[in-house]
Amino acid sequence: AMLLGSPGLTNDDCCCTPLSPSPSPPPRSRGSIFMALGAALIAGAWVAAPASHLIPNGLAVSPQAGLQASTHLSLLGLFQRKRAVRSLNHTIQNPEAVRKVADGNTKFTSSLYMQVKDTVEGNMAVSPFGATAAMALVSVGASGATLQEVQQACHFPEEAILHVGLSDLIHNLQSTVKYMTFATRMFIATGYPFAPAFTSTMATYYEGAYESIDFGRSVRARGNINSWVQKETRGKAKDVVAAVNASTRLVLVNVIYFKGQWARRFCASRTQPLPFHLSPELSVAVPMMQLEGQFRTASLQRLDAMILELPYKGNRLSLILILPNDRYGLSEVEKKLPSFDLNQVNTKLTMAMKRKVTVSLPRFRLESSHDLLQALQQMGPKTIASEAQADFSRLSTMEGLHISTIVQKLIVHVDEGGGVDPADPKEDIPSIGNRSAARGPSPPFSCEHPFLFIVKDSLTRTILFAGRVLRPDVL
Repeated sequence: AMLLGSPGLTNDDCCCTPLSPSPSPPPRSRGSIFMALGAALIAGAWVAAPASHLIPNGLAVSPQAGLQASTHLSLLGLFQRKRAVRSLNHTIQNPEAVRKVADGNTKFTSSLYMQVKDTVEGNMAVSPFGATAAMALVSVGASGATLQEVQQACHFPEEAILHVGLSDLIHNLQSTVKYMTFATRMFIATGYPFAPAFTSTMATYYEGAYESIDFGRSVRARGNINSWVQKETRGKAKDVVAAVNASTRLVLVNVIYFKGQWARRFCASRTQPLPFHLSPELSVAVPMMQLEGQFRTASLQRLDAMILELPYKGNRLSLILILPNDRYGLSEVEKKLPSFDLNQVNTKLTMAMKRKVTVSLPRFRLESSHDLLQALQQMGPKTIASEAQADFSRLSTMEGLHISTIVQKLIVHVDEGGGVDPADPKEDIPSIGNRSAARGPSPPFSCEHPFLFIVKDSLTRTILFAGRVLRPDVL
């Protein structure tokens, strides 16, 4: 894993900069012409429609025009999905394997979030992608019932596809995303000789992300692990592992440091203290960032919430805000997550067209540390921590190997600009979901009460991490 710097911002990326005259557009490709025709047909349906009829996405249309608009929306979505497939196929070496890994990761997200959220009071973030990477390393050495439990709980595809797809996805993110650190490693007690198949698979797909360590020398072992974390994050994360001892057998560590840079940044001069409502009786003043622009937004009726997507520079990653319609309704939204298909978020945003929105978002920084072992055991893999029952015979022929802890450290910054590194021309990654047509203005999207957020890879639809903000004023 490597620490990836983020490119700088020019004045043109800032919401405060006056718009300059647009240059002459380049010749349109056949695909863009189809997209424009679809958008024009939909726009025609909107203009002709009376205001007395509504379809689910809020368009005012007659029944006949509503049917036409739905058809055009479906056609537009089809064009967008085909475009996304072409972009994915040209960017990822093993696109089908990556799709299956991403699909499993999405299913895994809600379950992991629900297990972790109740163990943390206040603000929280967890990375299902990081947990997937850690458990993929576990699956390389696991066998029998232990392997089956891991595969089912994490929604892994068949083993060969998992390692090919996950390895491809990790390497692709590391080479293209310039503002995220991602590292995972397995520390195994000395005295367990490694099986040749294990070392071969780890070298082929995961760059040998494991090492032997003498946990009997506990202070030195803890220091070595924490030194690795500091090195990978360039000092951003420290003292991740608090304690190990002579009985420790296997420790997994996953660290993520994220400080994204917006495609269109918030202007610091517009940030001002505004109330953030915690309860009917209590609100606190927090630094509230302001931005006006064209963004995709939609309603999630099953969650009774609104969503909005804020792209990061390069349009590879984006921040998705899930804002309850009820100012004090976040807990009810969380209760609905287990029965909610998070693919609906992608579907809604794919079908949505950009609208002019004024966004108010509190500046926040989350730093979460989790021992995911108990949470994962609650989801199914009961034997992984049992000295008597854990089966790691594909890792070592010696018995008694079991997981002692799975540590995840996640640091997320959300502020006006994001990255601080110099501009990088290679960051200019094309978006696979660009909708050039836009609708009229939407109501303000004001995150002035508790909300959920997701950071996703727009290219592969992989959810990198998810969290909640209950009090932006508390670090």
